[in-house]
Amino acid sequence: MMPFNLHFCVIYVLCSVCLLALVQLPVVCQDSSHTSSVAPHPGESPGNGDFIEFDYDPDVVIDNYSLLVRYLCSRPCAVLVDVVASSELRTGVVIYKRRWRNEKLLNTRRSRTVLLKFPSIIAYREDFFIRHSIDIHGVMLRAWIVHIQGYNESSGIAQSYHQAVAKAFQVLNAILPIQRPLKNHRKCLRWDVEQTWQFTKNKIPQCPRESDTVDMLRFPHASTGERFGVIRKFDCFINKNFESTRIQRVCDPRFTFSVWIYLLNWCTSRICAIVHHVDNNNLFKTPLLLLTDKGEIVIQVHLESGQDSAFKSFTGLSLRTWYRLDMSLDGRKVMLSVISWKTMKETVENKHSYVFGENILYNDTSGYFVIGGGRYFQSIQGFFGPVKYYRLKAKLENSVNT
Repeated sequence: MMPFNLHFCVIYVLCSVCLLALVQLPVVCQDSSHTSSVAPHPGESPGNGDFIEFDYDPDVVIDNYSLLVRYLCSRPCAVLVDVVASSELRTGVVIYKRRWRNEKLLNTRRSRTVLLKFPSIIAYREDFFIRHSIDIHGVMLRAWIVHIQGYNESSGIAQSYHQAVAKAFQVLNAILPIQRPLKNHRKCLRWDVEQTWQFTKNKIPQCPRESDTVDMLRFPHASTGERFGVIRKFDCFINKNFESTRIQRVCDPRFTFSVWIYLLNWCTSRICAIVHHVDNNNLFKTPLLLLTDKGEIVIQVHLESGQDSAFKSFTGLSLRTWYRLDMSLDGRKVMLSVISWKTMKETVENKHSYVFGENILYNDTSGYFVIGGGRYFQSIQGFFGPVKYYRLKAKLENSVNT
């Protein structure tokens, strides 16, 4: 006869085996996407209507995230999941989408795990392979159900979302590009390339600060009096405020040129060029800063009527002396300041001004500027020092910094 304790243990083991046979154990699967039936929640009966939800625990964008989608279809349906992102340049861009059908297991709660894969330029930091990460401002994860009857797949995602019988969404926070994780590309770089990248990988890119002050010449330039010089072209401003001001002042210009010159000999022709402006039609435009063979400075401008007008300042420049010529145009008034350096501490300044009879036309983005000679002028014989150009300012002589 079996002892009571042993008899009880045998009965307990047999009951446990029976219970295990009735319970479905979870199966580990290598597939990143699978579908399984889910028992109804307590108090819920089949046929309660279409339903969809998902679990996304983090509130930020994470690549390769396993998203569990739970849904119930009362009729044959299509289940859609997508991610919509927006940046400064584009809005409502679909960066991920997934779709599947459920036509057989109706009025039954089901689930599917999908792998969310985001573009590298949105999910990771810049590195040697990802050169331009995008700064996104809004990311939305959406899931919805549409009944197959009356659903046209070719109508697009936006239309199907409006036809949805059940929806779910979650707004995700975007991570700044500099704070994103680095991606493991499983690639190797050459040693020298990797070392170069190590020096620059933590550098935060910054937009260049645009200014209306331009250094046209930063180094000494020897001029032999021949027909060549330094050519400079100017584009429209990127800064909208600067560009708007420049356009408004086409017929009411304000600018300043500051030029250093050192004369070794007088011009071999009647006149030679210091700075001149040639437009796209090879015509002289505002301004022309010229030098005569007697050391006098001539300033020529192009008027609104289409005529050219000039005036001569009797400066009487000397040879072998450094001069700084500050030419400013303020509307119709042109001002010329000639500063000579006799010694390092002793300077002499002469000022000249002239008012033209009508408006002056000026567009520095048309054509090109030449420091020295060109096709139509010989250059001075001597040296050019620094040349600075203030595109939007008629600066006084004591505020010019060269």
